Amino acid sequence: MQPSQSPDTLNQSFQLTPQEYRDILTKAPIGVCTSTPEGRFLDANPALARMLGYDSPQELIDSIEDIGRQVYDNPEDRETIIRSLKGQEEKIDFECRVIRRDGSRIWISNNIRAAKNERGEISHYQSFISDITPLKDKEQKLKEGEEKYRLLMEQMTDTVWTLGLDMKPTYVSPSSARVLGFTPEERLRQHLSEMVTPETYARLMDIFARERENARNGDIDPDRTLVVEMEYYHKEGHTLWLENKVRWILDDAGNIAGIHGVSRDITDRKRAEEALKERDHQFKKLAFHIPGMMYQFMRRPDGSYSIPFTTEAIHNTFGCSPDDVREDLSPILKRVFPADRQKFIASIESSAEDLTPWRCEYRVRLPGQPVKWMLGQSTPEKLADGTIVWYGFNTDITERRRSDEELKKSLAQVRNALSATVHAMAATVEARDPYTAGHQRRVSDLARSLAKEMNLSKEQIEGIRTAATIHDLGKIPVPAEILSKPSKLTDIEFDLVKAHCQAGHDILKGIDFPWPIARMVLEHHERLDGSGYPKGLRGDELLMESKILAVADVVEAMASHRPYRPAWGIDAALEEIVKNEGVLFDPEAVDACVRLFHEKGYTLQG
Repeated sequence: MQPSQSPDTLNQSFQLTPQEYRDILTKAPIGVCTSTPEGRFLDANPALARMLGYDSPQELIDSIEDIGRQVYDNPEDRETIIRSLKGQEEKIDFECRVIRRDGSRIWISNNIRAAKNERGEISHYQSFISDITPLKDKEQKLKEGEEKYRLLMEQMTDTVWTLGLDMKPTYVSPSSARVLGFTPEERLRQHLSEMVTPETYARLMDIFARERENARNGDIDPDRTLVVEMEYYHKEGHTLWLENKVRWILDDAGNIAGIHGVSRDITDRKRAEEALKERDHQFKKLAFHIPGMMYQFMRRPDGSYSIPFTTEAIHNTFGCSPDDVREDLSPILKRVFPADRQKFIASIESSAEDLTPWRCEYRVRLPGQPVKWMLGQSTPEKLADGTIVWYGFNTDITERRRSDEELKKSLAQVRNALSATVHAMAATVEARDPYTAGHQRRVSDLARSLAKEMNLSKEQIEGIRTAATIHDLGKIPVPAEILSKPSKLTDIEFDLVKAHCQAGHDILKGIDFPWPIARMVLEHHERLDGSGYPKGLRGDELLMESKILAVADVVEAMASHRPYRPAWGIDAALEEIVKNEGVLFDPEAVDACVRLFHEKGYTLQG
């Protein structure tokens, strides 16, 4: 498609049959669908069904009766889109969050086009949908090196041959019979003009004449290998395409005395290339409305890469033309940021090895322009001769990456401020209760270590550490003389102390922590059998984090000095929790605590 062509011109020149449209729809790596103005799917491709968690497009269509209510996480998004499309704009590109079949949420980039009937009314919407949810980089090592792979391929059905200057074979390997049906003896009786089509023979004669002239002028490299594609006749009458690696046989005077070659059947690849060329216009028509660069990417059996088809968007993406990469990928590799090239190639080889969809985020730098981030996605298909063809697209995600970095920085600032606030709260508690100074800090470190020993997630570990740091915050309203009383508390005094769990919860519940801090503080004196306070909760009613905090709190309290008693020591503390394992305290937390002190040398902080 030339840049000057319009969609209307394309529609007149290249009409897709239903089957051709279905083939493209089925292989497209992005979600494609049509829907009614009322919010029902009319059609969808497998990529969209997989994206939303359905087994097939039909299951998706049958399951969704109201796209706005069942798919959009915020139903108002759909109303906003419809209002925009009913206005002056007939297309809209936007990002939103959608609900998958299992209830999980993903972010999508949705490119919607409105189609109108003869009365100018919107009849349906066409959507092109991409999953833009950040994914963890998953790089896999190559299982086999390129050299080993090439050697394996070269041992298949290659044919070795030599020609004299009279263009008659002087040697043909036995594999000729498997590839072209002719035995070596039959081949030795044939002239080259009988083996190949007239077009191929004429092209070969031009090449041979030019090379022989170079040899006479002393301008020929005996170590150079020519790669020539030839169309041969099969014994049964049809033709096959063979790739020939040709080297000249030189005499002592440096003149060409013969030709040596190795042939490989590339018929499937050539037919695929022809089919891809015929479908170029169809893909260009489809790509006209899709942002980014669409392409067909090819990995040949020898490991080399090419891009038989790409949209004109390659100019803006990589600064080159479709013709520049039709036979060689190197113009694109030169634009890929040096630090990302290895990851870029490794991800392609991994996709080729497992025939899994290719996805890679990488940087591109054009002369005189800032570095930009690209997202490449494609679906592979393996041909009979080992060639792999990907159908995919590249999208500029520079702004999204920049937004992600700004969000990470903002989150780090918020967490730093939150941490400072938590430590200020902890310091306030210790200032009012000097006899238990450091208690919260020691409980925090022990609770964090227990959570890590129990293989909880990083987020859970951080939440437990934070809650433990301020778990006695509710003691602020308790009179200082009660907290530091050296004798046994009265029932009324003990009730005041026990109220610190609820008081701490009430102080913290209005703070929007990323963890259930207020609930952990409320439950840290609860026990499995319901004998704890303030709610008398049991077993599964308690958070696992609360159970861990309870063990850490008891161990530290018993092992440390208190105004009303001397320290009992760590051995007595451990004996206490083991004795009440499964009754008062969670067995997993108890076991982890014993391992920390007895096997891993853990000690309470000073």
